[in-house]
Amino acid sequence: MKFRINDVIFSVEIPFLASAAFFLAGDMRTNYCCAVLFSGLHETGHILALYCFGKKPKNITFGIMGIRIETTSMMLSYRDECIVSLCGPFVNLLFAVIFAIVDSDSLPFAVNSGLFVINMLPVKTLDGGRFLYNLMMIYNDEEKTDRIMRILEIITVIIIIAVMLISLITGYTNTSFVFFSVTLVMIILLQF
Repeated sequence: MKFRINDVIFSVEIPFLASAAFFLAGDMRTNYCCAVLFSGLHETGHILALYCFGKKPKNITFGIMGIRIETTSMMLSYRDECIVSLCGPFVNLLFAVIFAIVDSDSLPFAVNSGLFVINMLPVKTLDGGRFLYNLMMIYNDEEKTDRIMRILEIITVIIIIAVMLISLITGYTNTSFVFFSVTLVMIILLQF
């Protein structure tokens, strides 16, 4: 499903709608709504940063793996890309700090902390990976930067799998953790 608001094309993929229907129909509706709300605010941080650099989003896609923003064909400098990639996680960090002060056991604190940590992982498709990639491109060539990113992504996959296995063995796990771990490993492995 696609629709346009001003010059921005919004796309909502079928898997996103299916997962929304699944979570909204079950006991996880509060968690899902909270996650979608703070994911949207996260993306708003990126969009506001783009506008600050005179760029605007071309496409915003709601997919099973999250919300993706595509910009117009004009590229930002590596420095500007670093700033834009950090603005989304910064929004989640800001909300995590606010909710930690109010109630550190709250769902919004957990969601924002999780979004911040996941997005700051050194994976090229995530904000932390985009930040590292653009930062390294300031000082290195593309071949060396790609090689370093691959090594960081492999290390990240190994750590995620180890943490997931340890949590499964010790019995300290929940469905959301396993789902996000498997999804994250799939995102990383699909890049290779």
